[in-house]
Amino acid sequence: MKILRYKDKTIGIIDENGKRKVLGADIVGDLETNGVDVYKGEYEVVPSVLEQTLETKEKYLTKNVTVTTIPFSKVSNTSGGNTVTIGVAPVDANGETLILKL
Repeated sequence: MKILRYKDKTIGIIDENGKRKVLGADIVGDLETNGVDVYKGEYEVVPSVLEQTLETKEKYLTKNVTVTTIPFSKVSNTSGGNTVTIGVAPVDANGETLILKL
């Protein structure tokens, strides 16, 4: 038997057959969350030049968060070299690229 704990409190057990028994559980779909809010935000994040925060603090996540690879492209330029673009520039509501002052 395994004891389930959250913030130093016993919230349930997993018995020898793998069955979860949660004390005072709230049911969200088939999730037993024991009163913890379920995270409803994005689970896939594309790295950006701007800071991003996923509001997951003290939330129950239903799956893993995936941080995708940094967008990268390389094209030939008129000088005979390559132009490399790393990341994605943010755009406004009209799809126009925003100018960043760093």
